[in-house]
Amino acid sequence: MAKHLPFEEQFHALADRATPAGSARAASNEAATRPAIPLREDLRSFADALRAARLETPGEEEVQGARGIQEANMADTKALWASIRPRLQRDLARAAWIDGQLQQMFKAFDAGKHEQARQIAWALCRAKLGTLR
Repeated sequence: MAKHLPFEEQFHALADRATPAGSARAASNEAATRPAIPLREDLRSFADALRAARLETPGEEEVQGARGIQEANMADTKALWASIRPRLQRDLARAAWIDGQLQQMFKAFDAGKHEQARQIAWALCRAKLGTLR
């Protein structure tokens, strides 16, 4: 039976294995030395990160500290999707849609349109991400 890591540990593990763009050799060497996290677990973590984005997006009245927490969550969401996207082989049209939605969500968050970012995160949560292949 697979060991399930706590949510935060999964994010840190994924962030540690991120490699700069264009370094295919570094990525292949790194992939050979680390255990692979199954796609299904990464998809589950990605959906959890989107739920957190939906719930934790600070409103206009929120303190600045909440924005720092949300920025960290957005970085985790980006890292997870960067890990998942190259492994998808069948659902390429849905993956392209998710790419577009994530770009809109990040843009809305950066522009201070927190309600719009929440709505996009909610739409992504309802997209049945666990069925991507």
